[in-house]
Amino acid sequence: EQRASKRLRKESNGEDEADKRLALITTIHPHLTIDLVHELTETAKKLAASGKGITACDESAATIGKRFEAVGVENTEENRRSYRQMLFETEGVENHLCGAILDPETLYQVSP
Repeated sequence: EQRASKRLRKESNGEDEADKRLALITTIHPHLTIDLVHELTETAKKLAASGKGITACDESAATIGKRFEAVGVENTEENRRSYRQMLFETEGVENHLCGAILDPETLYQVSP
């Protein structure tokens, strides 16, 4: 980190603070391009949106099955997909959610 800071000071004469931060990030993490840092920054801003939250929909089939059983719903992949779809398609959800943590099963499901 000290080497990165020294390199940054040498390379950043006349750059504004944002450019300095970008240079430092890409020096410490050389696998990140400046475009990727910009993309990650925009994603982080969206996930930190004021007044919104992140929902956790990463329950395993067994865990969600216990919830379904308690209300008399059969634990099938289709019912799990339908339940998650209902959560994300509820009117106005975009006013309250900025992100979701998903179970891997969800990534491969297709809505009819």
